[in-house]
Amino acid sequence: GTPVDVIDHQPHQLSMFGPEEEIIVHKTSPSVRIGITLVSRRRLPRGYHKHLAVISLVSPYSLAARTGLSEYDVITHVNGTPAISSRHCVTMIRDAVGLVRIKIRRPPAWLHKA
Repeated sequence: GTPVDVIDHQPHQLSMFGPEEEIIVHKTSPSVRIGITLVSRRRLPRGYHKHLAVISLVSPYSLAARTGLSEYDVITHVNGTPAISSRHCVTMIRDAVGLVRIKIRRPPAWLHKA
């Protein structure tokens, strides 16, 4: 298989991740926060490429938690636009209003075992 440290944003290099899923969050205004924190580029876990938007924290009882977003999920698209970095992803989600379509890929369970 692909060595864990060379996963890239290209779909074939996310092949060990689960299938793409679409999560829909309803934001009533740009000031509404959905309740996720993304990993900064310098702190990505082993096995994640720097261009991936990886969730590091989902706040309890948040919109994100209620829709099933989880720690270590990789956000691939927001409203059809590819997420090319964590910063880009945060901007797209922050500025969105209405139904926000977030496509994710979930990591394999073994990737985060100690």
